Amino acid sequence: MKYLRQFGIILAVTCAGEIMKYFIPLPIPGSIYGLILMFVLLLTKVIKVEHVKETGEFLIEIMPLMFIPAGVGLITSWSQLQSFLVPLLVITVVSTFVVMIVTGKVTDFSITESKPSTEQTVPGAGKGAAVENVDIKFGYCTEFIIMLDKEFDEKTEADFKAFLTSIGDSIVCVALDDIVKVHVHTNHPGQAFEKALEYGQLTKMKVDNMREEHNQKVVAQSELQAAAAKQAMEKNSEAEQKKAEPAKDFGFITIAPGSGIAEIFKGLGVDEVIEGGQTMNPSTEDILNAADKINAKTIYVLPNNSNIILAANQAASIVEDKELIVIPTKTVPQGITAMINFETTRSAKDNGDAMTDSLSTVKSGQLTYAVRDTSIDGKEIKKNNYLGLGDKGLAAVGTDMDETLLEMIESMMSDEAELISVYYGADVEEAAAEAVVSKIEEKFPDVDVELQFGGQPVYYYIVSVE
Repeated sequence: MKYLRQFGIILAVTCAGEIMKYFIPLPIPGSIYGLILMFVLLLTKVIKVEHVKETGEFLIEIMPLMFIPAGVGLITSWSQLQSFLVPLLVITVVSTFVVMIVTGKVTDFSITESKPSTEQTVPGAGKGAAVENVDIKFGYCTEFIIMLDKEFDEKTEADFKAFLTSIGDSIVCVALDDIVKVHVHTNHPGQAFEKALEYGQLTKMKVDNMREEHNQKVVAQSELQAAAAKQAMEKNSEAEQKKAEPAKDFGFITIAPGSGIAEIFKGLGVDEVIEGGQTMNPSTEDILNAADKINAKTIYVLPNNSNIILAANQAASIVEDKELIVIPTKTVPQGITAMINFETTRSAKDNGDAMTDSLSTVKSGQLTYAVRDTSIDGKEIKKNNYLGLGDKGLAAVGTDMDETLLEMIESMMSDEAELISVYYGADVEEAAAEAVVSKIEEKFPDVDVELQFGGQPVYYYIVSVE
């Protein structure tokens, strides 16, 4: 019946379009009059969308079938069409594009007009603060359970739902054995309770004022927006203050894969630490933005990853108001070594050369795991095997993390080695890291061993031998 009713509405509007064509003798088909009329009725809400939605969607789905009679008509009239085929094709193409454009513009207009106003100035929210303005028709979220003491059959349930519909919406009414769970949004919770008492006792009654909850959300949102605006203003003010200060001689940018390593670099005097690493490499824009925050004549960039060196060089070639010098560090240990070898008494070029030369004094290793079966440098690797990666490629493979780490470090050792630095990652417990350091000290008693929290993902350990 619902579909028949919706189809009747569409058919009535179509007939009205044909009648309009009779009284308005323009070269416009009656169906077009019908479409325009339906659009006006929907726009003015004389006919609601839900009154024709399902049947309209069905008619759209079977629309190709409606072109069959027209196609047959064209075939039977082909001899008559040949004489003016070209003008007909031109008119068809042009009219199709016109219809598409007009339909698109009308749709855009309809969407724009139907959108609720989402911007509203809230006292204390700051300039430009926007909060959602929601018109809540039924203000009380009402929930309760009926402990039945009489029969609650399908007819009774339907009657009760009809009553709830008359006083609210968002209705849920579920009967199970001798209880009924009820939920309704209404402006009259008492009426819902009184009606429900006809069927039994009530329990678990709950009424929430949704308008009050909404207002609280609005206030909270406004406070957040105000705080964000204040923070942005403070950052802008801080940036302007930095620009007003005399430029320092040197600044530093580095890429760090973990919070612990970032703190180490900051302790060494690095101005801007960009989050990055094996799986989240920063872009040239990220480096440029970092350089813009540093008020210095010369800025050294430490990529700490071979994949980031190109982006750093591109940033250096773009900057005009300051000099960017890229130190080609491929690992975190190399970056730390480069920072340690910086001296303020040297010129910018001499420091760049010295920092670059220092990279050869440190060997780096990284312990991770295999994500699939493969073969590297003639070594068979199974999924989830531990991999020790050195400066020159694969250094160790194993099923035990500590043993693989020790094997990797052994491949990095030389007679000149004096210090082993171990940075443990986010997936390694401190106690486990301390235990493996004890094993390193036992195996290499003549070398100092330092343990630091790196916090890096992907790599369980990053190791340097100097």
